[in-house]
Amino acid sequence: MTSRSDTIINRGKTNSSSRGCFCICGLWVLPIGLFLIASVMGGFDFIPNSLVLGIIMVIVGITMFAIGIKSLKKDQTRAKLHTEILRSAVLQDSVSISEMSEKTGLPYSEVRNLIADALLEQKLIGTMDEDVFRRSESPVSEVLLTRNIPSQCFKCGADVNPEEVDWIGPDKVRCSHCGASLVVEVERVRGDRE
Repeated sequence: MTSRSDTIINRGKTNSSSRGCFCICGLWVLPIGLFLIASVMGGFDFIPNSLVLGIIMVIVGITMFAIGIKSLKKDQTRAKLHTEILRSAVLQDSVSISEMSEKTGLPYSEVRNLIADALLEQKLIGTMDEDVFRRSESPVSEVLLTRNIPSQCFKCGADVNPEEVDWIGPDKVRCSHCGASLVVEVERVRGDRE
C-alpha cells in the first residue's frame, strides 16, 4: 500500500517539451551550418556567402542547444523543489509558506499557488490561512451533485424514463419520443465523506 506522500503528483514537472524542442532545433541547425562551412572549404559554394551563413548557423545552433539544456536543468531543479514542498505539506501538521519559500528559494506566490492547486486537485487535504497550510486527515464533508431528470417532456408530454434518455450534454437530455432537449436540474448536496 502506498502512502499519501508517495502518491503526490510531481506537480513541479513543468511542460518541458518546448525546451526539448529548442535543444533539438539547435541540433538540427548546427550540422546544417557545419555542412555549409565544409562545402565552402571543399570548393562548393552552393549559396552566395554560405561561409558567413554557415558560421551564423553554427553559432545559433550551439546557442539554442545550450539555452535548451540550461532550461531543462532549471526545470528539473524546480520540479524537485515542488515535490519537496508537497511532501513537507503531507508529512507535517502545518507548513509555513514563507518558510518554505525561503528554504527553497522559490517566490512566495509560487509556493502558495502550488499548495492551493494541490488542495483544489485534492492531492492535499487541509486548510490554508494567509501564510500557513494546516493538514487534516480527512475532510468533514464534501459537495455532491445530483441530477434530476424531468419526469415528463415539456413539449410532447410523454413520460421520460431516466434509464432510456440520450444525454446530449452535462445538463441536457433528449426526449426519446419527440427529440426535444430537456434541461436536467443539478442540485448540490453536502454529504459526509466515507
